[in-house]
Amino acid sequence: MAMPLEGVRALDLGRVWSGPLAARIMGDFGAQVIRVESTAGRGEYAGAAARQSQMPQDFPRGDPGRHPWNRGSMFNDLNRNKLSLTLDLSKPDGVDIFKRLVKVSDVVVENYTPRVMANFGLDYPALKTVREDIIMLSMPAFGMTGLYRDFPGYGNTIEPVAGITNLVGYAGGPPQPLGMIAGDALAALHGVSAVLVALWERRRTGRGQHIDLSQAETQTSAIGEVIVGYSMTGASPARHGNRHPFMAPHGCYRCKGDDAWAVLAVSSDEEWRGLCRATGKPA
Repeated sequence: MAMPLEGVRALDLGRVWSGPLAARIMGDFGAQVIRVESTAGRGEYAGAAARQSQMPQDFPRGDPGRHPWNRGSMFNDLNRNKLSLTLDLSKPDGVDIFKRLVKVSDVVVENYTPRVMANFGLDYPALKTVREDIIMLSMPAFGMTGLYRDFPGYGNTIEPVAGITNLVGYAGGPPQPLGMIAGDALAALHGVSAVLVALWERRRTGRGQHIDLSQAETQTSAIGEVIVGYSMTGASPARHGNRHPFMAPHGCYRCKGDDAWAVLAVSSDEEWRGLCRATGKPA
């Protein structure tokens, strides 16, 4: 069976998690993805920065070894199904090679701040002169326009701006970050969805386009019911710790013993009956 994106070629300039993950999903769908890395070090998590122990947790026993690109867990997870090359895009030769790749590609994925691609001379207007129907996915933290456009951001710094952090925490306590940085993955899924629609539109009209995807806005879209509730009442929602609005019992409960806990999540009558049987009190 042919893969959905077979015959599509994408250039991956992504950094950290959101950009590389978007490109990886395209590769999983059958696209040929070429990861373009900096000549400063091979790989976001497997190059010179990793050797300086900035991300030691990505390597077995924290040791990047002589060939860190074969040992970096996150690097290999995000970059499967990809080809790669290194280019220095601050040099004319590097820019020329990249433009030659654009000429034979369909999609460019990047998640820099808006100034970076323009500084390289590789923003959307420049790429459009190389290939008229190119599709470019730009995923800056706060979008290509607005007061925050030039601020860099990561998942855990974008979450507060998106409003998510304000929902997390215990009643009467301060806001807390999520247990995991979910924003990058959410942005990647939105980005891939937008690219699929753009490819379909190009097939229909012959036109490419520039997708301006604000990672902060993708996170805000995940709490739509909270936004609607606030717009209707003007009241911020209360924090509920580990409680759930629709499940009971749901939470992290202290048990006998030193630092012993049980986590329960009962979402249906059937699960409740199962919990009663497990405790030896089916009645």
